[in-house]
Amino acid sequence: MQALESIEDWDIRDYVRSTARKCGVNLDNLTKGEVVPFPRPLKGVYELSEAKIREYNRELAEVEEAQEQCRGCDGCSCQHKDKWKNLTVKADCWNDEVHLALNNCKFTQQKSREKKLKSLMEAAKIPEKYREDTWEDLTIQQGNMRAVALAKKAVQDGRSLYLWGKCGTGKTKLTSIIANERLKKGLPVLFVSLPELYSGIKANFDKGGSSCELLELVKKAECLILDDLGASNRTEWSVGILQELVDYRYANALQTIITSNNSMAELKSYLVIRDKQGKPMDEKQSARITSRLEEMCHTAKLDTPSFRQKQEENLR
Repeated sequence: MQALESIEDWDIRDYVRSTARKCGVNLDNLTKGEVVPFPRPLKGVYELSEAKIREYNRELAEVEEAQEQCRGCDGCSCQHKDKWKNLTVKADCWNDEVHLALNNCKFTQQKSREKKLKSLMEAAKIPEKYREDTWEDLTIQQGNMRAVALAKKAVQDGRSLYLWGKCGTGKTKLTSIIANERLKKGLPVLFVSLPELYSGIKANFDKGGSSCELLELVKKAECLILDDLGASNRTEWSVGILQELVDYRYANALQTIITSNNSMAELKSYLVIRDKQGKPMDEKQSARITSRLEEMCHTAKLDTPSFRQKQEENLR
C-alpha cells in the first residue's frame, strides 16, 4: 500500500484510513514511505490487537465468507471448502488469539435427527398399521377419555400404564400413538406383543441358542410396551418369564405400558397355575405379579364400542 502522505485527495485518504482501520492497520504507526500488504476488509468486530488482526486476517476473512455461504444455503449442496463441509464455523477470540468453533450445520443436524428417528422406528417394532398415527387419529369418547388422558401424561412424565378392555376398543392403537410420540422426541421405545415374545424365546431354545439376549433386551428397554397380556395360554414357564420381566422393571423404575383384555382382578386369577383338576398350584406368584403392576401402573379401562365390529358391519 502506498504511504498515506503520497495521496493528495483528502476524500481518498479518509477512505483509505477508515478501511485500513477496519482491517486492523493503523496508518499512523507506519514509517514514511513504508509499503505494507493491504489486508482484506473484515465485516466483524474482533477483540484482537491490530497486529493479530493483520496476522489472522486471511483466516478471519475465510470465516466470514463461510458464514455468508451458510446464510444463503438451502441444504442441497454445501459450498464450503472440504475442511468445513457441512459445518458452521465461528471465530472466537480471547487472549489475543483466534479459536475456531466448528459445529454441524442445521441441515446436517436435521439429517442426523431423521436418521436417528428412522433407526428408532425400526427398533421400536410398532405395528405397521399404526406407525403414522397421532393423537388426532383418536376418537375421544366417554369410554376412553381417562385412558387417553393418562396416555398423554405417560408421554410427558414417563408414568407406567395398565390399559384394559374388550377386543377392538383401541388399546393397541393408543399404545402405538404413545410410542410414536416418544419417537418424535428422539426417545427409544420397544413395542412387544407378549405372545410373540414367548414364541421368540421358545424359538431360540429350539435352535439350541440362548434366550438371554432377547429377554435382556426386553427387560432393559427404556420404555416397554407389552401388548396382549393374557392372550396366550398360560404355563408355569410363561408366567415365570412374565414375573422376571415385571420384577426387573419394577426394581429399576422403568416405564412399562401394558394392554390386556383382563382387569387387574381377572389377570390375577388368570395367572394362577392350576393342576389337571383345576386346583390352584401356587397363588403367590400371580399375587406378586399383579401387586407389582398395581404399584407401578395407573390403570384405565377402554369401554368403547368395538372398532373392529363396526368395520365388519360396514362391510356387510
